[in-house]
Amino acid sequence: MILGEELNDVDAEFSCSSEKALQACRGKWQNMCRLVGGRDKLEFGSNQGDDGIPLEAFNWNETFYGETVLWEYTANSLGFYDDGNKTGSSNKVIVDLSGYGFHDACSRTIRIPGEQSIEAFEKWLIGYNRPMAKQVSQLLRFWKLRQKNFTAVDAMTQGWVVNRLCEMTTPQHPEGFLPFYCSTIRGGLYASDKERNEYFCLVGSADQNSERVKTYEACFQADLPADCWNELNSYVSLLKYITAPTSSPPSQSNGGTGYRFCKSGAVLTAGIFVVFMFS
Repeated sequence: MILGEELNDVDAEFSCSSEKALQACRGKWQNMCRLVGGRDKLEFGSNQGDDGIPLEAFNWNETFYGETVLWEYTANSLGFYDDGNKTGSSNKVIVDLSGYGFHDACSRTIRIPGEQSIEAFEKWLIGYNRPMAKQVSQLLRFWKLRQKNFTAVDAMTQGWVVNRLCEMTTPQHPEGFLPFYCSTIRGGLYASDKERNEYFCLVGSADQNSERVKTYEACFQADLPADCWNELNSYVSLLKYITAPTSSPPSQSNGGTGYRFCKSGAVLTAGIFVVFMFS
């Protein structure tokens, strides 16, 4: 539990090569470990689409020695390191990459890492030449915090995120929003056929009025101009749903007693990642 919230998922970092991390992982969890993607991301645990979320791990050079443009919002840029020595005792350390993450997680504050200026925000958004869909995804993660009652650190941050999202989301680029809607809001697995302009979402329930969906919609409506939200919401009709029931349908909330309505300017919960060292 973090701030009274169930963890959504856990990400990890390792200090060795991807190949050595994979070898160590398979030594303990066998075929549950795999390398995926261009960054040699290590996944272990449940496969996407199964009843669970796989744990993802990256080489920590991309985080601890990378520039701030690689980091998440500060509350999501925290690490937890446990050396887990063989004597039965261990040293447990919270790693705060930005220097603001611990404070922002506890105070439920959304802050972009690094210098607080529009110019710096633009560099953070572009990163190392992120494609437009990835930039839109970066902005949308703001609402993963919003729906857990986090608030922006100031009006400049809130205004910039909202304005950039509305500027970048157009009918020509629905894929910036659709993967987020499918995977994060609906808890599904997203796929597309760009040549045919077809977009698919594999979900555990056909219910489009779940508590999670209502919470996100309330947050977007509280923060976005009406025309911008209507534009985003219109893309949802492009999705073709494929229902694959699981024992834990994605549309159900994780232990909540009811969905929360965002108030204008509010924000959400911290995603804490764990630092693993494979030796």
